[in-house]
Amino acid sequence: MMPAPDRLGRRRGSSLTIVLLFLALLFSLWAAVHRTTASFLRSETARVRRDELDAGALDAIGLAALYLEKNPGMARVRASYGVTVQGTDFTVTFLPGADGVGWSVEAARGTYPVGLPTMPPK
Repeated sequence: MMPAPDRLGRRRGSSLTIVLLFLALLFSLWAAVHRTTASFLRSETARVRRDELDAGALDAIGLAALYLEKNPGMARVRASYGVTVQGTDFTVTFLPGADGVGWSVEAARGTYPVGLPTMPPK
């Protein structure tokens, strides 16, 4: 026996279908948003870590430049020293310029057995 139609001529009983369709739609939206958000968080975390490492390297290069400024008589040979910046160890390498003028300073993450000499006061 079929249920009788209501006053407007519609059949009753479509509530469960509507609820299931609504839940399916919500789950698909949640999956899309979750995937996008997770990808964004992964890329943002990688960017922040890279920026922190770059900031530490820049600080190490800054210390090396300060050392060069306070010690202008430094021998014009390649030299490497260990520097600790923000709790991270860096190896700072001084390279004399190709034309005998100026310096090139590089910083790489890692330890070096000889620390940067103390800077003379000025």
